[in-house]
Amino acid sequence: MKNTNDSIIKNYIKKVTKLIPSTYRSRLQTELHSSITECFYDAPELTVSMLYERYGTPEEFATEYLSGMDREELQTTLAQSKNKKRILTIALIALLLLLIPISIWIYSEGERHRGYHSSIQVEYYNSQ
Repeated sequence: MKNTNDSIIKNYIKKVTKLIPSTYRSRLQTELHSSITECFYDAPELTVSMLYERYGTPEEFATEYLSGMDREELQTTLAQSKNKKRILTIALIALLLLLIPISIWIYSEGERHRGYHSSIQVEYYNSQ
């Protein structure tokens, strides 16, 4: 039942990491996966209740994990994360504001040149 165990572990880790700031996710995933795998190495069939009994619900685990961190470091990380999101949002808005006039200009240039195309008629003579 290894696949079932892996599935339960991955699902639990996924739920926990959604509750943690992105800066800490990869480190937490690695540590938590190692810890759970080591703890339940001999368990033939891991159940969610066994996992919750040992580690708590994902919310409880995330709260405990974050409370064990340095408060200043956590606040700094959260502030940096917010700043990155703001910068990304501003950059996307600026890009859209730049692309809209360019798209309008390209469209109007295409319309301006429409109708200026000449057609060439080729007549074929029947050689008799």
